[in-house]
Amino acid sequence: MEKKKAFQYLVALSITFALLAVIFFGLGLNKKNTYDNKQESTNVYVNGDAYNFIINGTYFAGYMAISGACLIVAAIMFMGVLKIACSYDNLSEIKEVNFIQRIKSEREISGKLNELKALAEKGIITKSEYEEKKKVIMGESNGK
Repeated sequence: MEKKKAFQYLVALSITFALLAVIFFGLGLNKKNTYDNKQESTNVYVNGDAYNFIINGTYFAGYMAISGACLIVAAIMFMGVLKIACSYDNLSEIKEVNFIQRIKSEREISGKLNELKALAEKGIITKSEYEEKKKVIMGESNGK
């Protein structure tokens, strides 16, 4: 599946599950907050208020559980959206830039070492000075 299609599917699923979470949350709050004591009420399941409150509480718990599950699924789908948005193409470009910079710094170090070697061959610096400066240059490259 292409990244673009996967991105579109995940966005659609994420939004759908987020909307379902909001709908079920609203239904749960409605069940919890709108109990009516009338005999002809649609919320009356059995005779007796205590039983009806228990049944409404059960509906509330069920709707809230569904709402929470939908919200978790929406969050997971959204993480997939973010992963695709920060795709590997961008990371490979970053790695390529770092690789190019590393090659440039290695060339600079190589150039410095060649200059240092030329100075040692001409006798401008001693062999011990050459070794010390070489360690310094190589230490700079390891520290970068």
